[in-house]
Amino acid sequence: MGSEQTEAAWLKGNWPGEDIGCGRKYETMVFLAGDRCKSKRCGCGMPSLRNASELDFAGYMTAGAATKGHMAMCCKWAKRTKKGNL
Repeated sequence: MGSEQTEAAWLKGNWPGEDIGCGRKYETMVFLAGDRCKSKRCGCGMPSLRNASELDFAGYMTAGAATKGHMAMCCKWAKRTKKGNL
């Protein structure tokens, strides 16, 4: 199991990294979030998953496309949740 430092060092010599799937180096997924972690031992505050299956997904080959695609997906799902369409 590597650390972020190990990964950063590897990426310097292997930029832009390996494909994580067919024709993509980056991806954005949407999951239905559950309650936030309240464990004093963990302290992360991250939500649990209500269901491990993603509601939406998109893959990208460049960091720029991933950033734009991620923000577009955030906007898309913010509108859906505001309207109550889950």
